[in-house]
Amino acid sequence: FNGALDEFPFDNGEGVFRIEARLQDAILKYSDNWPAPEFRHLDLVVDGMRLYSQVNSAVNLGNEVENARIEIADLRDPILEIEAFATGTLETIKNYVANSPIDNVLGGQINRVTVDGDASFDLEVTYPIQDKEAYDYATRIRLSDGMLRVQGLAPPITELNGVVTVTRSDATSDSLFGRFLGQTVDLDLQRIGDEQSPYSVILNAVGRTTADALAAEFGVPVSNVLSGDADYVATVRFPNGRGPQPGPLQIQVESDLFGMRSDLPAPLGKSDEESLPMTLSIEFPAQERITAAGTFADDLSWRANFLKAEGAWDFDRGVLAVGGAEPRDPEVRGLHIHGQTADLDLHAWLAAGRSGDRQMGLGDRIRSIEIDVERFFAIGQKFTDQRIVVN
Repeated sequence: FNGALDEFPFDNGEGVFRIEARLQDAILKYSDNWPAPEFRHLDLVVDGMRLYSQVNSAVNLGNEVENARIEIADLRDPILEIEAFATGTLETIKNYVANSPIDNVLGGQINRVTVDGDASFDLEVTYPIQDKEAYDYATRIRLSDGMLRVQGLAPPITELNGVVTVTRSDATSDSLFGRFLGQTVDLDLQRIGDEQSPYSVILNAVGRTTADALAAEFGVPVSNVLSGDADYVATVRFPNGRGPQPGPLQIQVESDLFGMRSDLPAPLGKSDEESLPMTLSIEFPAQERITAAGTFADDLSWRANFLKAEGAWDFDRGVLAVGGAEPRDPEVRGLHIHGQTADLDLHAWLAAGRSGDRQMGLGDRIRSIEIDVERFFAIGQKFTDQRIVVN
């Protein structure tokens, strides 16, 4: 301290007020909303009304930070600014995001994903100490050959690379790509600007897959009836936690199935030269519940419900509507089929339902059938204008 006391704090250079200190095993808890970094050492300087640190070493929920810039430019109007570069794993970064306001942008859904691999991130925070809700931040997460899997879905995204940037008002990505269902997938993250929307962020994925990859990744025995490959577009919608009615985490998939051949009996058979639009929507309305719905051309639509019991997901109930009918709500467990179709070959469908090396076939899932059939083939005979009811 050097100067006249009545000139303190020496804004115009009338004197010097300076403190230099080294703190060890220090915790910087500046907000209940952000994880507090634990410093091995923190070299702190107070110069007039400026407080800052440029030499320090810390760990924050498993993420290593060296020499972060920490500064309050004027202690009389304290606005804390932090600039840090952290290294860790995707798991430690996920844990940090889940315990910070960054998770709010993703609708509080970060704990629905499992991750693996190395990563790093930059973090910039501006935090007015006397106006705690007026904070701002920006984080850039760099992914390097990472893995991401949504809980309840078997296939992961692997070899995930690129940069994801999240701020309080935006979410974007740069050169984000990976491998999904055996092939490269391009990813793009966008923020929805409408604050009233049930969703806040959209992740778009564009890729291509094969029938063999679908069979291997989803564990569905379709390799004997599906062949070829097809393009798809997938969209992941994250809930808007600050909106009036947040929606559930949602995944939508669309494909025209061009290039993929189906040897299933009518009405689901197609050549690889045909384009038939297929849509699939998967939602996560509760922690241990998944719902799915979809359409196939104009002939088929379905709804399904899956529950988690004893740590494993299993089919609970669903409806398959044939011939353009609207799926009914199932009242009991099992698969319920209803509608109308031009052709139905009973033995061909039973053979398809039982084919493959598995313990439970399609026939084991069916609870009821109610279908009007123009041409019904069974026991070597052709029956016209039949109504098939099975319970």
